Amino acid sequence: MHIGHVLPFYFAKYLQEQTNALVYIPVSDDEKYFLKEMSLEVIGAHTRENLLDLLAVGFDPDRTRIIVDTADGDVVYPLATAFAKAGTQSTIEATYGEPANIGLSFYPAVQATHLLLPQLVEGRHPTLVPIAIDQDPHIRICRDIADKQRYDVDKPSALLSKFLPSLAGPGKMSSSDDAPSILLSDDRETVFEKIRTHAYSGGQSTVDEHREQGGDPERDTRRSSFSRISSKRMTSGWNELPRNIVMDRY
Repeated sequence: MHIGHVLPFYFAKYLQEQTNALVYIPVSDDEKYFLKEMSLEVIGAHTRENLLDLLAVGFDPDRTRIIVDTADGDVVYPLATAFAKAGTQSTIEATYGEPANIGLSFYPAVQATHLLLPQLVEGRHPTLVPIAIDQDPHIRICRDIADKQRYDVDKPSALLSKFLPSLAGPGKMSSSDDAPSILLSDDRETVFEKIRTHAYSGGQSTVDEHREQGGDPERDTRRSSFSRISSKRMTSGWNELPRNIVMDRY
């Protein structure tokens, strides 16, 4: 995991501390298998590493639930099967494009299970899902399913966030970027070296141009990243506090 992955989890921990909400964390090892050329054994090893990273965030163990799709299939699959019947293939293709395999066609039903499971376990209540904006289609599909009123659930709400930028500049930090990501497993020296070598500063091409025109702080990756990490505060109240926070699948 890199720091772009983990920031929403620290935010969820903050919300948990402020509201005493129950946090659900789904781990989608099945989706990784559908998307990546990796064996289930390799994905399982990555899943164990990811779980250690998530536990290190410091969630309240009494108020946190972790669901691993392949390990908790007895819970996930029956609900996903029911939710799958509430959607159509044309809706999936209109939202995501043509899926590469059958697994990805079915996965939005699994995603809906992640987001509605807290209410099916705890009873109907407000649910908040902190996500980056590119994950919003998952929430919309789930809200359509919840709106059919076949189950006693409220539509989950999404709290959208900006991307943590890549070290190379605009865009989001990604493990597949040419510029390296800052991994949670990196030591201090490695992080400093990645920032010194790859972080775009927003400066001009030459010293003379920089003296004449100055830098552009909006394109300064280090400034932008620091401002996102250091300024996560709740600045407004809620009409109704969420009883559950569901992390978009990891």
